[in-house]
Amino acid sequence: MTKNLRIRHRQIWALMALLLPIGILSAWLVIPNHEPVKILKPREQVLLPVIAYTAGTEHFQARVRTNTDRSAWQLEWINKTILTTPSAVIYKIKGETFAPESAELIGRIETQGRYIFSLQPDSTGWVGTRLILYDFIHAQRTDSIKF
Repeated sequence: MTKNLRIRHRQIWALMALLLPIGILSAWLVIPNHEPVKILKPREQVLLPVIAYTAGTEHFQARVRTNTDRSAWQLEWINKTILTTPSAVIYKIKGETFAPESAELIGRIETQGRYIFSLQPDSTGWVGTRLILYDFIHAQRTDSIKF
């Protein structure tokens, strides 16, 4: 390498030592600020005051709640332990036979905790009703509660 090339080489490296950090900093500053990822959990519902029906097992408990004039109904589902399936849905059936396409879908549950589902206004008469916990990934019935 000749003397002129060594001088030119040193000038280019000095210029890169200045421009590279400036380029990195300016690229970082022009990145737009995105909203943080929001959890898809629905907002908390207010529990209705009257517990009309209750049933449960050692793993979960279900309460059917209503207001004083019985015009609104809710299902409060409490998972006491962690589910063995990644996600499951709750179906409501009358009787013993269960088919997902003919049962009433209540809602989806995932982890340990409390879930509140709004029910149809005609939710009276829960005696003899069965709630089925159904694993839709494996297409199998996991558990059930009878009122």
